[in-house]
Amino acid sequence: MMDKFQQDTRTKEKEKMGKSKKISTGVYALAVIIPYLIMAGVIYWHNKEIDKIKTSKFIVISKEDMQLTVYGFNGDKLFEAPIAVGTGFGNKEKVGDRKTPEGVFRVVSVEDASTWVHDFNDGKGVIQNAYGPYFIRLEVPGQKGIGIHGTHDPNSIGTRATEGCVRLRNEDIAQLADMVGQGTMVIIGTSKLDVMKADSLQKIIEETGVAKVADTLAKKPAVTEAPKENPEKPKAGGESKKRVEVKADAKVDTKGNKTVEKKETKPAIEESGDPLKEEE
Repeated sequence: MMDKFQQDTRTKEKEKMGKSKKISTGVYALAVIIPYLIMAGVIYWHNKEIDKIKTSKFIVISKEDMQLTVYGFNGDKLFEAPIAVGTGFGNKEKVGDRKTPEGVFRVVSVEDASTWVHDFNDGKGVIQNAYGPYFIRLEVPGQKGIGIHGTHDPNSIGTRATEGCVRLRNEDIAQLADMVGQGTMVIIGTSKLDVMKADSLQKIIEETGVAKVADTLAKKPAVTEAPKENPEKPKAGGESKKRVEVKADAKVDTKGNKTVEKKETKPAIEESGDPLKEEE
């Protein structure tokens, strides 16, 4: 009986020792394998990010040249198209100022705009397909409706015609939508007219139109001359006479009587006035 008990005890101890060895071996194996698994995961993530870089793009919009250009990660020009921008000059400050924002932004989403309508308050009423096939929404601080989109009026491309968005021809926005996605960087640069957005300039633009602005800016300021005095017009005969002065001189004769001698001054002849001589 005693031998059987001891035998059972030894058997249980061996089983425990076997389990402990298995656990130790498993832990050791995991300790060796886990770093390799982590390394493999990092390599996979790294390669995926490299692929993203190789396919990454950014957009540059020039309000000076009225052009939108897409560049690859290495600076290669991938796409270029003419644009229209806001009618307001300068950087966007508030909703409704009709200015295109300037700075660095990113694409939030590429949306299907084929069924969108809009009233541009130009007397034409609600326009169907006003934004073309796509609307590429931008993340602009304080603004929700700024983006890059198509148009119902291709003749407006190349001009300042929008309410603040960047407008492309429909075939160009369709191509651009296939090239960009969420997170794509968009850089919008200013122009000379936007920098010189004085109130007087804005008034000139509103009154005379954009076409005459360049001519207005090119004009040099007029030299202000000192006003000339009108010369005194001579009287008939070509001369102006001064008043004759009469001076009485008292003299004593040999008899002690006083006599008064009148002395007249000759009329002074005065030529017509010369402002330059008078100034000198």
